Amino acid sequence: MARESETQAFAKKRRITLGDVLALLATLLVIASVYAANHQVRSNYLANLRLQTAERLSLKATRLTGEISSLVSLVEGLGATVAQEPDISAQTFNARADDLLRHTDIVKSLALARDLKIQIVYPLEKNEDALGLNYKDHPNQLTVIKKALTTKSAMVDGPIDLVQGGAALLVFVPLYTSDTANAWGLMSAIIDLERLFSESNWIADTSDLTVGVAVQNPDGSRGRAVYGNPDAFSGLPVEQTISFAETQWTIAARPASGWKEPTRRIIERNVIIDGTGLIIILAIWGIVFLMRERGRNLDVLKDREKKLKSLSERMRIALQASKIGVWEFNVETHDMFWDNRMREIYEVPDGADLPDLNEWASRLHPEDREREMENISRSIEDKKDFQSTFRIIREDGSVRFIRVLGSSYFEPNQGQNLIGVNADVTQDMQLQEDLRQSNIEANRRNQALQDAHKRLKHTALHDTLTGIPNRKFLEDAFVTGFEPSSLEPPYAALHIDLDRFKEINDTLGHAGGDAMLRHVARMLTSLSVPGDFIARVGGDEFVIVTHWDGNDEEMSRRAKAIITALSKPFHYASHQCRVSASVGIAWSDEVSASAMRDTLVNASIAVAEAKKAGRARSIIFNATLKTAAINTKRLADEILAGLENDEFFAFYQPQITARSHQLAGVEALVRWNHPEHGILSPAAFITTAETIGAIARIDSAVLKHASRQHQIWRENNVNVPRIAVNLSAQRLSDETLIKAIQEHKFEPGVLSFEFVESISFDEPDAKIDEIAEQIRAMGIDIEIDDFGTGYASITSLLSLSPKRLKVDRQLVQPVTTDPRQRRLVGSIVEIGRSLGIEIIAEGVETIEQVEILERLGCDIFQGYLFSKPMPGDQLAQFAQEKPWLRLFQDQLH
Repeated sequence: MARESETQAFAKKRRITLGDVLALLATLLVIASVYAANHQVRSNYLANLRLQTAERLSLKATRLTGEISSLVSLVEGLGATVAQEPDISAQTFNARADDLLRHTDIVKSLALARDLKIQIVYPLEKNEDALGLNYKDHPNQLTVIKKALTTKSAMVDGPIDLVQGGAALLVFVPLYTSDTANAWGLMSAIIDLERLFSESNWIADTSDLTVGVAVQNPDGSRGRAVYGNPDAFSGLPVEQTISFAETQWTIAARPASGWKEPTRRIIERNVIIDGTGLIIILAIWGIVFLMRERGRNLDVLKDREKKLKSLSERMRIALQASKIGVWEFNVETHDMFWDNRMREIYEVPDGADLPDLNEWASRLHPEDREREMENISRSIEDKKDFQSTFRIIREDGSVRFIRVLGSSYFEPNQGQNLIGVNADVTQDMQLQEDLRQSNIEANRRNQALQDAHKRLKHTALHDTLTGIPNRKFLEDAFVTGFEPSSLEPPYAALHIDLDRFKEINDTLGHAGGDAMLRHVARMLTSLSVPGDFIARVGGDEFVIVTHWDGNDEEMSRRAKAIITALSKPFHYASHQCRVSASVGIAWSDEVSASAMRDTLVNASIAVAEAKKAGRARSIIFNATLKTAAINTKRLADEILAGLENDEFFAFYQPQITARSHQLAGVEALVRWNHPEHGILSPAAFITTAETIGAIARIDSAVLKHASRQHQIWRENNVNVPRIAVNLSAQRLSDETLIKAIQEHKFEPGVLSFEFVESISFDEPDAKIDEIAEQIRAMGIDIEIDDFGTGYASITSLLSLSPKRLKVDRQLVQPVTTDPRQRRLVGSIVEIGRSLGIEIIAEGVETIEQVEILERLGCDIFQGYLFSKPMPGDQLAQFAQEKPWLRLFQDQLH
């Protein structure tokens, strides 16, 4: 619904209106007007520029024409003077020509010809070649000369190229006397074009123009350029024609920068015109936006009105369904308003007058009355929200718990008002009381669980025979760091291994051996110094961890003292028992988990060497003992190679139900088919595998072989209801675990995973919880293995929702002789039964243990009494022949 509402709102917001269309048309009109205005202004500018250029060009042409005309008149005046002297001498001509040329340097030279042959030239210098020139030999000039003679007027010809360089105009003036009709001679003048244009200031005021002058050909086409820039005739120039007798020139001009509007003017024009257009467009769309906002606000108001109406209706229904009463009280007038639910709560019939404040207070429980009146007075005075819970007494004497929530507000012309709700919370209060009692009971049970956890933890970390720490406590204190240690690092380790202890067991029995072990523990404790950590790490092996101060002689002295003390006779019954001990010593200056692990391993290597050397002696680990470490490295390499070569597989140990004596399932136990040593049990390699982090891969190999074996059993109709596979901490943290499980495709209920209790579950780990949940979702049961030897809290273990708990053989073995152990196992069974968890007893070896465990309530047995672990084909035969049933039949007999 929310998404649909958002879609509708978006559709409304995007809807195109008539105003949008009109605004778009107006915008297009403004854009078109801006374009047209820009175009018109640009056209006007270009037209004005051409007009200005034409005016300037016309002025130039007029000035040039006038200058040429004045020069021609000057030459004509001289010609009129000379014409009256047909016999004028060269000296006289030169004198008069000199007078003329003194006033201008534009006229380059003058010449006098008779019979069209030049006889006099002024000045003669540099013009000697002109003497004797016959115009009849120059047809181009002869045409103009004849016209001058015919019209008896001066004629202009040119321009011509001068021999000495440059260009010039020729002015021909016919010479007539006043009494003759025919010309007696011809005077010519050469006008220097360069000087002509220079004297007329042609260049001075045309620096911003490109100007050129060209002669027109007789056919009217433009001839060669005689002055200026030839490029002036390209690019649509302004042109003008001037005529001199038979000669016509074309003068062309265009702006030096071309016919284009200056950038600055374009920018200014765009700023004004485009800016004006943009302002108009923004104004148009601003109006459209305001109109749309107005429409949207109207839609919002309508929508809010609709929602308010819907909310009011839902509020009415909610109040009716929740049975909450609404009330209002005017502080000034004491007027009271109650809805129907309020009347029901206080048993006031419809139509009856509402009680005033004092009458309402009389209905309150006497113990709550004064407090509630104070609450109301305080709320009126402070003008703040208030809430409380009180009791009322009804007509029938029953007590009900009422919760009130209220608030103060002011309303014009009415003054201060209180408004709020009442709710009957009697059932909630009763539930709270029940919950409080449940919490008390839960705390009592939790305390019992914690006490049991402490006992289990102590059992898990201590040797049940001697009472001193066990191997797990030793590793947790100095290797994994799970347990604190008060001993100051660095550390030294003394590994004590009793010599010939088996002889005591064989001669005095297990009771004598147990007494000897307790005696050794007491002796080692008496020989320790404050802070020493003493642990029993094996059947007849002990370890003392002490502070290493660098004094190896002190370590040797302590080892000798231990050997001496333990060699003294020990009285048991009527026997004097003697036992010797071998001690291995190792230390490390480095403080780290790996260094301490190496120290413990090195001490065990040293004690092994001491036993080989003849017992009853001590050996300090040194370089000569590294061979053992090399062997360990070789074993690690062989393990990794074995994983690559698929040498790890599974044996299967059956599990028998306690009640029906049927096959409940099997546990898959890893074996190594070593290429040299044959089939090896985990004791031969598991410690090294843990050290190199190969346990997860070994777990994976076992799961793969178990899957294959299960398929073979199904194909051969061998009924094995369940296969339990160990899941180590390394495997549990493997990211490929879930995918690997899915690949094997076990049916739900067939596969179960045994989580070793030594995995630390006390710290919250969302990853472990998530994996456990995924495992259960696939129909795979979770079991806690070695229960009672670890030390995780019961509550944290049970958070994994296990299907079964496996009581470790360490707890099962003593049940026939130790009442405390029986009670401990019974407690575990009782806890499992109360939580619906099945109990599996491991390490069952005698029928007496079966009888006791059965009476304690164990559900499933597993141990050598029924069968040792065996290959899959032998297990199939075992399942079909059911040889274990004879044990129970013998038990009945």
